Amino acid sequence: MAQDVLQNFLNVRLFDLGGDDNKLNQLRDASADLAAKFKSDPAGIPSFVMVAIDSKVAPDEPIFRDVADVVGNRWNSYMGAFSDTTIPTVMRAVILEAIARSLDDDRVAIAVSLTARSLLPHLGSPMDVGLWTDIVTDADTRLETRARKEWALPSSTAVELPKIELPEIEDFTHRVMNVDWLTGQLAAAVGPSDKEGQALKNPNPHWPNAGNPWSFEFSPRAARAISAAVDGVSKATASYMTERAKADDRIRSALDQILAYVSKGSTMSKGLERRTSLLWWKESLYSPAADASYRNFTVGKTCAWMALDAVAITGPFAPRMAEALLAETLRSFHHEDADEPTSLAQLCSEVRDVGQNESILTSLAIVRSKAGRSQLASMIAQPDTVDIPATLGLPSDAKLSPVAFALWIYRDLQIAQATAVSGKPKRKAAQ
Repeated sequence: MAQDVLQNFLNVRLFDLGGDDNKLNQLRDASADLAAKFKSDPAGIPSFVMVAIDSKVAPDEPIFRDVADVVGNRWNSYMGAFSDTTIPTVMRAVILEAIARSLDDDRVAIAVSLTARSLLPHLGSPMDVGLWTDIVTDADTRLETRARKEWALPSSTAVELPKIELPEIEDFTHRVMNVDWLTGQLAAAVGPSDKEGQALKNPNPHWPNAGNPWSFEFSPRAARAISAAVDGVSKATASYMTERAKADDRIRSALDQILAYVSKGSTMSKGLERRTSLLWWKESLYSPAADASYRNFTVGKTCAWMALDAVAITGPFAPRMAEALLAETLRSFHHEDADEPTSLAQLCSEVRDVGQNESILTSLAIVRSKAGRSQLASMIAQPDTVDIPATLGLPSDAKLSPVAFALWIYRDLQIAQATAVSGKPKRKAAQ
């Protein structure tokens, strides 16, 4: 965990527990419960981040109800310990503590990093900025490290072909019994001497005409001779098969090394493919999703289509340079207007204008909507009237440059992809 957030809130006296460590531990337990919820359902995290970094969030914010349920399970009487004006601060502290506890999950990290990246230029009190900047920095670092690794070029990553030494395997030859040896052993089982009258080693002391005494000696001697002959063949065969099995294991190990090498090379090829695709897209100024040139759209619609097309190329985990390329693509034909503050309501209205292309709203709808604070892309996709203050915590007359607007939607789509239910957690190496 990057820091003890709850203790930091107490240190700067944003709320007070009267020195009661039991109450502090109850809040920590509640934070651990909320962290578990974040990991099980990371798609909802952006709403919690939006609330946690806004010190002016209203006490009736719906997200607080979710946090209150978790806190109440650990501390039934917490409402009586704080004033009405302090409870939102306590809820924010619990959210930030829960985020800090769950940053070892890449899906949590991307939701925290990208949501904060969009909102911090507009929200965040200087009074408590130190309480959450470490968390955001940790999330940014984790996200950038993973993205750069996935986007590495072959020339920047040393990938050495493993040195493979395949074992030499002796050709299998048919093992046969030693007939001469077995003949001698059976002759000794038959009687005292061979046909030349030569005495045999440890022979049957009786001849067949002795009847029972001979048969009692013959059977075990003959059985031992035959068994020894068979054992000799089977032992040689078993020894070969054992060595062959060991050789197969070494071959499998060598193949595993080769597959790992190929996989690593494939990962780097993907990074190169993404970079090439982005450059092709930037130069063409053409939207594959809309099947039209960006020059055919209004500014707001262009921003949204660009965000959708960019995330289709980059995927959810992309380095910061991908954002820079998206911004430069927009600037390449909107020039100075791309960075000109523009009414956020107007930009949203242009995207929601289904007269141009209705499918964009369906594409944006993959971003989850929640009651209260929610992501920009989900607000645009909703059929109801855009409510900027309630959804984003910004004033209704807020302005964003087209570049900032496009990047915000792009980040929302990245989060949606990374935190989709089908996604698998990417854990830190306890690995």
